[in-house]
Amino acid sequence: MKDISKKVVVIIFFVSILTGKTLAKNTISKDKIDEWNTYRNEKYGFEVKYPKNFILQDGDANFSFNSFINATPVIIIGFPGSEYTGTNLGEAYFAVCISTEYLTKCLKYTDPSGLSIQGEEEDDEDGWDVVLKKAKKINGIVFHTGSWTEGGMSQISSTDIYRTIHKQYCYEIQLFTHSTNMGVYVERTVKEYNVKKIWKILEQILATFKFTD
Repeated sequence: MKDISKKVVVIIFFVSILTGKTLAKNTISKDKIDEWNTYRNEKYGFEVKYPKNFILQDGDANFSFNSFINATPVIIIGFPGSEYTGTNLGEAYFAVCISTEYLTKCLKYTDPSGLSIQGEEEDDEDGWDVVLKKAKKINGIVFHTGSWTEGGMSQISSTDIYRTIHKQYCYEIQLFTHSTNMGVYVERTVKEYNVKKIWKILEQILATFKFTD
């Protein structure tokens, strides 16, 4: 029995390292995930599940979005308003982007402004390239991952990036949150959002992504 417990602890710790974030206690069960809506895209050959009360937007919708390789957003899955009300959370979403023009740079991203990025710096004619060095396999797909954080004016944005090449496309998946520093609010008027919960849901949506062609 002791050996089994040790193995469970090791597995949890290993998964935490891969995601870069601590696993939340309120993990959604597999039965609940099976009940989620399924989005399928025949053109780009992928599908992903998301909670029924979440907001699905087409990439052509009027949406403020930034891709690190100027990829076109295909879908954006946003959290419902109930997750924001009374908290310092401004925005949280899961996005799938596609590019056919940047295949040679698919496993990199460029940030000419030199903001804080986790990765390995390289000189490049287009700016500051960062190799996405970590690899993570999801449903048989090997993604190259990295993280990007920007802060200023009491605002902070965090993005986890997952890149892979499938057929003639570069797929960029973004897990994104934007929040306001609690210090700008009058005390006890706003509650700090549940960071672990939000990121865990984003990761669980990611875990359902798979190619269908």
